[in-house]
Amino acid sequence: MISHPFITGLLVGFSLIIAFGAQNIFILNHGLMRLYVFPIVLFCSLADFTLIWLGIAGIDYFEDSLELYKAEILAFAASWLFLYAIFKFKSAVVCDILRENSGPGYASFGRTLGTLFIVTFGNPHVYIDTMFLIGTISMQFSGVEKSFYGLGACLASLIFFFSLGYPPQYLFTLPHLF
Repeated sequence: MISHPFITGLLVGFSLIIAFGAQNIFILNHGLMRLYVFPIVLFCSLADFTLIWLGIAGIDYFEDSLELYKAEILAFAASWLFLYAIFKFKSAVVCDILRENSGPGYASFGRTLGTLFIVTFGNPHVYIDTMFLIGTISMQFSGVEKSFYGLGACLASLIFFFSLGYPPQYLFTLPHLF
């Protein structure tokens, strides 16, 4: 059992964000093109931060009425997370690549952020992951522990998005080894 809420938040955050979906493909694609990388990864990180804290605060709001069903809700969240991981693994194996730029040239900054907004907030899984699952798991913590848990989940998002956006920029600049 993990005892520190920060580590729990970090591990839960990584376990949810690591599955490749449209948003992650979008970031990777722009990292490879070296196009708007910093604003994209910053936007994704801030969006996750907002949804994580809304999930934790939202669960706090309903926690008194849900106290009777706390064990069942946590069991449901764990079951959902397990099934969701299986489905995400399957979709990673049979991946459809999202391409924003189907024609020649590059999209404008505004169009890129508009597309990113839709890819981020139009995905129902972002709400299930950040608000429902992270929020529900936060029910086991109280007071300052919830803050540490939320900070761990936010750090996982920050590390993941920046690690996804920046390393691809250097992928084709490495010396050829063979």
